[in-house]
Amino acid sequence: MKSALKQQYDKKQEQKRLKSKYGIQNPDVIVVEKKNVLSQSLRILLNAFFLLLRILAILLILLLALIGLAGLIYPNIRSEYLVTWNRIAFELSTYLNI
Repeated sequence: MKSALKQQYDKKQEQKRLKSKYGIQNPDVIVVEKKNVLSQSLRILLNAFFLLLRILAILLILLLALIGLAGLIYPNIRSEYLVTWNRIAFELSTYLNI
């Protein structure tokens, strides 16, 4: 638990921050910032979506790393990778007229 003095100091600092944010010069004014339920819900949903997207990207990177590691370890998979990469390079050079 914070002491009463610390809580009062935090409230004053928060009021200073809010007054500077909204350009209020009057020391007698107390700024109350209210959150809109819709905007807060949207913010929570967007944060959840980006968290899910980040997790999926990490899983995809791990999957690709495992596939690459398998290609380095097993010789038959390595030879197939080389054939595939040569085919990709050939098709790219044909497509780009290099």
